[in-house]
This record gives sequence, structure tokens and C-alpha cells, in this order.
Amino acid sequence: MWNSVSRASARKSKPPFRTVKNEQLKIKSSAVDSMANSKESVVQKKAFAFAVRTVNLYKGLVENKVPVKMAEQLLKSGTSIGANLEEATGGYSRKEFAAKVVISYKEARETR
Repeated sequence: MWNSVSRASARKSKPPFRTVKNEQLKIKSSAVDSMANSKESVVQKKAFAFAVRTVNLYKGLVENKVPVKMAEQLLKSGTSIGANLEEATGGYSRKEFAAKVVISYKEARETR
């Protein structure tokens, strides 16, 4: 049975995500600049830059108390674009490559 003490402590429980300090998430523009010197495609470079902007936006949303589910979904869909493009590059066939690129496209539309 629930008593008044346990109900109050249940309401004060921590959120299901781990809070990360700004210093841990901050990605400097030098990281984006170093990507320009590599042999990655333009699309991969843009996806990485977008992921960096998405992470910074996520930090701002969390600080401004935006609903956590919305901020987390934005973070997941915004950062998965580059991950799926990377998977597409390592695909075994054209069909697998095309499937991963389509997934990246859908994630980009979801993030919009």
C-alpha cells in the first residue's frame, strides 16, 4: 500500500535520463573545421555539422525546460542522420546503400 511518504518520494524521483554538463557536450567549431580536411563526402560533412547544431540546440532546450521527450527525440533523429549515412557508406550492396540513405532522409524529415 502507498502511504503519503512514498507518494511524495515517488513524485520527486529523478528523470529517466542522465544530466550531462555543458562542457561534456560542447563541440568546438574546430571539430567541424577538421572534418573539412578529411576525405568524406559533402553530405557527410553537412550531416556532422547538423548533428553538432542539434546537440547544441538540445542543450538549450533542456536548460529552458522544454518537455524532455520532445528534446530527446530531436536529439535522436538529428544525430542519427550522420550515423545512417556512415552505415550506408559501409554497405555491402547498392540496395543496402540505398536503404540506409532513405533512412537518413526520413530522419532528416522527422527532425525538420
